[in-house]
Amino acid sequence: MVCGKANFTNLSRYGDYSERTYRRQYQKSFNFVLFNAETIAVAIPPYREQVGAIDCSFIPKSGKTTWGVDSFYNGSIGKPEKGLEISVISIVDVDACQGYTLSVQQTPFTDRTPLEPAKLSKLKKSEELMYVRKLNVAVFREFSQDDNSCNRRCIN
Repeated sequence: MVCGKANFTNLSRYGDYSERTYRRQYQKSFNFVLFNAETIAVAIPPYREQVGAIDCSFIPKSGKTTWGVDSFYNGSIGKPEKGLEISVISIVDVDACQGYTLSVQQTPFTDRTPLEPAKLSKLKKSEELMYVRKLNVAVFREFSQDDNSCNRRCIN
C-alpha cells in the first residue's frame, strides 16, 4: 500500500527499487496482449470449451478535454450519447462461465468536419466511401439492370 499520490517518488519510498529504476521500466514498451494470452492459457485448461467474444462498452463522459469524447451508442438507454467507448476482446471459458480480457482498445472519435463540395467531387470512389463511413452514414448502392449505373442513397 502506497500512501499519498501514486508517483515514482512514492513508489521508491515504499518499494524496493529507486525512482530512476521505476522511470526506466515505465518507459519500456510492454506487450499486454501477449501477456494476457499467456496468462489465459495457464488459467483455462486446454480441454475446456473456449469462445472468443467482442463487446463494446459505453462510458458516459461530459467533459470537453478528455481525448476521444464523441457520440457513441449507449445500449442501456438504446440511443447514442456523449461519452467514451471501449472495445473489449476476451476469451470465455464456457464450462466455468468466466470471461478473461485479452485486449481493450478505446474507440477513437470521428472527425465530422464536412469537406468542401469541390474537394468531395475530386475524391476517388473508394476515398468517397471512406469519407462517408467516417461520417457514420450508411451508403447503399442500387445498380440498374440497363446501364450498370450506381445510384446512391444515404440513410442516417
